[in-house]
Amino acid sequence: MPIPPAMVIIPVKDQLHHTRNILDQLVDQGGYQRVFVFDNGSGPETADYLNGCHGRAGIEVVDAAGWALHDMWQDGVDRARARTASCDIAILNNDLHLGPGFLAALSESLCSDPVLWAVSPRYDDRPIEGIEYVSGTFKDRGLAGFAFMVRGEAFDHIAFDRGFHWWFGDDDLVAQIEQHGRKVAITGATWVEHVDGGSQTLKDQDGIWPQLAADWLRMRRKWGHD
Repeated sequence: MPIPPAMVIIPVKDQLHHTRNILDQLVDQGGYQRVFVFDNGSGPETADYLNGCHGRAGIEVVDAAGWALHDMWQDGVDRARARTASCDIAILNNDLHLGPGFLAALSESLCSDPVLWAVSPRYDDRPIEGIEYVSGTFKDRGLAGFAFMVRGEAFDHIAFDRGFHWWFGDDDLVAQIEQHGRKVAITGATWVEHVDGGSQTLKDQDGIWPQLAADWLRMRRKWGHD
């Protein structure tokens, strides 16, 4: 089975050192067709850097000032699939250190089983040979919302719920995948280090806790768990 091209979605807001590092790593490693960088209202220094990246090695910068996280994720999916309907779609934080052959390893793992719809790299010290099927998200040692890849054709059946503002989009994705009788996994073929722990959650901004409460309530009402 041929491996489809990889598309990458990265929401960013400032944290220039992280943003520069993740793009440099991807450009050095290759293995993608397009990287969509969603600039969620960066200041002048980061914005200038991103303007200089636009068009470099398949990088496309999208003005996403004021967007919620899952709006960026779903818009990236729509852009990726408009370019290439059959593709794998990686969604990454900007604050990551990537293991070797990162995108290729995720794509190869996705191709290993037609029932597998999403995969994350190994992010902890568990020993994994091949893939380990998991349930839930990072808090359950499952799919990591900061670094995962989804089979593109899965989005014929599922979508990121734009009703979630900043949290639970990964939990909702896993619930949708499992509802369709498909699986998620962690692969031992590559790894990731989450350096800064949540660059797009806006933890220090006013009003963030009411947003978190609303996201939590939506998840509980929709699926009965969080």
